[in-house]
Amino acid sequence: MKKRILAAISFVAIFSVVFCNVFATHASNPNGDINGDGKVNSMDALIVLQYSVGLSVDIKDFRAGDVNGDMILNSVDALIILQVSVGLIKLEDYSSESTTLERTTKRITTTRKTTTESTTATPSAIYNALATQRKYGFNGAYDWGSKFVNYYLSTIRIYFTYDNKDWLVEFWKGEYSASTVGCEVGFYYREHNQMALDVMGPDNLLYKSVENQDAMPVSMKLWQYENSTDSTPIQKIDYSKRLCWWAADFETGLLENHRDQTTLVMLATIDFPTENMVNLVVNQLKEKGFIEGNIQSYNNYETYSVNSKSLTICWKNFKESKPN
Repeated sequence: MKKRILAAISFVAIFSVVFCNVFATHASNPNGDINGDGKVNSMDALIVLQYSVGLSVDIKDFRAGDVNGDMILNSVDALIILQVSVGLIKLEDYSSESTTLERTTKRITTTRKTTTESTTATPSAIYNALATQRKYGFNGAYDWGSKFVNYYLSTIRIYFTYDNKDWLVEFWKGEYSASTVGCEVGFYYREHNQMALDVMGPDNLLYKSVENQDAMPVSMKLWQYENSTDSTPIQKIDYSKRLCWWAADFETGLLENHRDQTTLVMLATIDFPTENMVNLVVNQLKEKGFIEGNIQSYNNYETYSVNSKSLTICWKNFKESKPN
């Protein structure tokens, strides 16, 4: 009961701050607010996506939805609006000076590339080292509250203590805002405090996003069984290796059952700074039921492999319990 109260307090105090900050938009820059409610959020992205596939929707201002300025309202605009709504990019990044957009629903490129890149979509690519989420780190209540913004996610949370810091490495996969499927890897830390771990539990503590010097190279792939009876999945994401504090990739799509993320298979590789760090993560994976094996593709799920300081996991069925 005590931990449930703590989690509720964490959610109200932290989660609401993050998402209010992410979803609020400046009145002076209305682009993306296609339903005219004064905000740019996942509903705007969904409306644009529905329009792009021929569904009848209520659009207040077509011009507001054409965020890339190509005079076409399509899934590219929906993807941009969605990424704005979750803080991955800012609409002002789409000025003629900073961005080059190809006339296609498949690729967006930007010249504003940074040393530490939080996200890139596949095959659309957007880089942002200073996404809003970096300010707020991570708390287990974020996962607990994700369903309230129509994020239906499975997670793996790896907690461990190393070099006088308490670390969290987290993996996510699932459906985001009834318009995309995706996967993520994030790195977080706090100064070691054993009493806080014992009394509060790691899920109820606030972790900081890692600094640039602690960012790690990450690559990810994601496959989707669009129907649970399919024998072969479709590859949705191929996120090439880059230095990240948080790696995230989203592609247009829906789950057959949004509460069942086992139709998604995620393969992720992380290059850790030391072998000791890899071993600590492996110990946690073993406790969660992962076994060591040779990972070739999506069918080697619930396994991990280690090559020196590089760790690869293939994940399909495991689902972390929600924070207490």
